[in-house]
Parts: sequence; structure tokens; C-alpha cells
Amino acid sequence: MPWRATSRTHVAVDAAQLARLARWADVVLLQRPNQPEFVLRAVQRMRCSVVIDIDDALWVSSQGTWSGSYGDRVVRAVRSASAVTVGSDHLHRWVRDVEPSVRCEVIRPATPLESAVRPAMNDRDVVLGWIGTPGNFRDLELIAPALQALVGQPVAGGAGRIRLRVVSSEPYSPNGVDSEFVPWHEATQADALAGFDIGLMPLHDDERSRGRCGFKAIQYFSAGRPVVASPVGAAEEIVDDGVSGRLAGSVERWVDAITELAERPDLRARFGQEGRRWVKEHASEEVSFGRLLDLLEAIAP
Repeated sequence: MPWRATSRTHVAVDAAQLARLARWADVVLLQRPNQPEFVLRAVQRMRCSVVIDIDDALWVSSQGTWSGSYGDRVVRAVRSASAVTVGSDHLHRWVRDVEPSVRCEVIRPATPLESAVRPAMNDRDVVLGWIGTPGNFRDLELIAPALQALVGQPVAGGAGRIRLRVVSSEPYSPNGVDSEFVPWHEATQADALAGFDIGLMPLHDDERSRGRCGFKAIQYFSAGRPVVASPVGAAEEIVDDGVSGRLAGSVERWVDAITELAERPDLRARFGQEGRRWVKEHASEEVSFGRLLDLLEAIAP
């Protein structure tokens, strides 16, 4: 059931519905636990096991500071939970700092592995791809100087040029860099990812970004695409520098990494293959769902 925290009326109605559901449940899984403390206490009185799922730095505000009462709710939920699931090792360490005794499992964000992978070629344009919500356009601004230096330039040794493609709910061009806009739709997401040659995941080095779970990299890998990412948070856990992609901590490193991959289709293919192998072992739907099911069955009363 969705949790609507938009008004006191919604909170009261949803709390009552959650309590009714919890009466017959063996396990209640709360994703992004933003319920008030009285709601959590009511659920626990039903004598069911409560699992808290954390897929972001929920305790950090959009300004990068402690998110006040919401952060306090997350801490209380972790301390009273039967178990916690998190999407990265960084989040696992945070949970351990909050409550060392709680059972905590890392379950990566899951994605389907696309069955067919378009081969890497060097006789056409090389597409740099970014997928995400408008709220994260600020990340692309970080590498705007690198994109300004590269987008539109010919690929050495090839017949095409470097292009930038943004998949989102609205168009965006970082600092005026020419970009192509592809509207995001669930039904066409796989095709959009397959149209990339290199996946981009720039990140700010702050607590908010360190708490993110690197889903962009997982999506790019599922399509067999190499990743260039900032060495922040889960990116360092997912992208093996020089094996499945490149970690770039400066504009110069971004330029070098993108240039290298653009000019070498063989390297793109090898990195993409390694990325798909990582997803198959750590973040496929089968692996992540299997780990979640095992946990829920283990803690059920």
C-alpha cells in the first residue's frame, strides 16, 4: 500500500489501513520508512516481524543536512526493526553505526538482464547516455566542461562523432551542451539503454550521493554498456575501474575516460561484458528477489 504523508487525514487513514493489514501479516516490509512513531508502534503490537528497506540516504535533506524529524523516524525504525535491507555497502555501514545488533542485508537494486546486446562498433556515432529524473540533472552539471570539450567532436579512428543523449521526463542540456532528449517510458526503457554506447554516472561527493545505490550503473551494465562514474558511494562498489568501466574524479579524468572508450569499441565490449557478469551475480531480478525472499522467510515468526 502507498503511504501518503501529505496531510493529517491521509496519515490517519493510511495508519488505520496499515494496522488492519498487519493483523494477518507474518512480516511487514516498510520501504522508505517515513511513518510517524505511533504507526510503527501500532504495527509492532500486532506481533509481526518488521523489515525496514533503505535505498537512499533518507536522513539527508535536499540541502545535504540532517532531515530533522524524518531522519529521526528512520533511526527509530532501524532500532526497532526485526531486520533491515539496504542497497549498498555504504548504507550497510550506516545501519551498523545506528544499531549494531540488527540483522542487515545488502540487496542490490534489481534489473532484468536484456537478452540481446548490440555490438560495439566504431563506424558510427558514439552515444554518451544518461538516464534519470530531473531532480538529478545537477549531477550532469558536474561534467559539463568535459561534455563541452567532447560532444560533437569526431571520434579518432572512426567515422562518427560523440553525441549526448538524456533519457528523462523532460529535456535537459547541461550548460548548453547539445543533447538529444528521449522521453522515459517503462515500456521503452530497455531500448533507450541499448541505444547508449557509454553510460554516464557523475555524482556529487556528498552524503546524499554517497547514500545512493548506483542504479544507473546497474542499468547500463544490464544492457552490456561500459560505465564512467564518479568514485562516490556505491559507484566504487559496482564499477571495477579498468575492468567494467572507469572511475573519474576530475574533469580531466572524465575527458580521458570517455575519449578512450569512444575510440576503442573492443574496450567498450569487454567492459560491458564484465558489467553484465556483475549484474548477473549481484543485481539480477533472480538474485535480489531470492535474497529478499530468504530473509523474509527467515524472520517470519
